[in-house]
Amino acid sequence: MDLQRDRSITLTQSYLVNSQTKVAVIPIMRNASSVLEFVLQNDGWIISKDRNPSSDFTYYTVWRDPYERLVSALQRELCEVYDQNLHRTHAAVNAQMNEWSNNPQSIFDLNHTISQYDTCIDIVPQNEKLIVYPYAEIESMLFAATGKQYNNLPKINVSADYPPPIIELWQEGSVYTREPLWMSGWCRKEFSKDYDVWERLLNSDTVSIIEEY
Repeated sequence: MDLQRDRSITLTQSYLVNSQTKVAVIPIMRNASSVLEFVLQNDGWIISKDRNPSSDFTYYTVWRDPYERLVSALQRELCEVYDQNLHRTHAAVNAQMNEWSNNPQSIFDLNHTISQYDTCIDIVPQNEKLIVYPYAEIESMLFAATGKQYNNLPKINVSADYPPPIIELWQEGSVYTREPLWMSGWCRKEFSKDYDVWERLLNSDTVSIIEEY
């Protein structure tokens, strides 16, 4: 799905604003969004869902490898499958994986799988710029956006805390970790604009890049 600035499509993604410094941070789902919301709200930033934001703000976000993000989103969904099927956890998890394999477009029905590109284009005003940092540089992004050094960020919703049947799916040697990686071709096709930004980040001489929407 590509929004292409179709404002008739309403998303629920919120973002954080500091009205004094005129800075906004977009916490993309499955990109440490809960961490960003936690630390910035603690510092007085406000959550907004305004879809006509001011154009005099500077916008920041962190971008994640699209395939890693897809896996993270599916792991999160599998936790719900696990919790709802405690009497048959392995069978239920495997059945859900088979359903996604056979009908990958159903993945777009999930809460955390809207693309990073679509999330940002729905928020950033037209012709405005977004400063993008790689996921691993979240602390650098926070410093650039706030001027404050954040060390030892809290860990929230990390995959290491997921139930064993979910973690085991992506352990070395499993069917889902063999080349070619499960669903990787589909992911590259459906999230092509996310890959475009990610590859520009990987090839950049600077820690961040600027995207214009």
